[in-house]
Amino acid sequence: MLQKIISLKSIGRFSNCAASGDVEFRRLTLLFAGNGQGKTTLCSVLRSLQTGESSYLQERKTRGQTDEPDLTPIVVPA
Repeated sequence: MLQKIISLKSIGRFSNCAASGDVEFRRLTLLFAGNGQGKTTLCSVLRSLQTGESSYLQERKTRGQTDEPDLTPIVVPA
């Protein structure tokens, strides 16, 4: 089970983001933000983690970045 995402780099709007504060996922986690703030990109990140397919991240690579998309999740064994 995914507990939290520590960092996102070169993925959509998340050019270099690190976790701050309480970012643990709970049984029910609500994502709320305006248009263009990265909700769909975050869904692609979650889909990539679920399936193990990096293509979801490649599709969301930050424009103009030379670095490959990268993320650091914390996963708790079920």
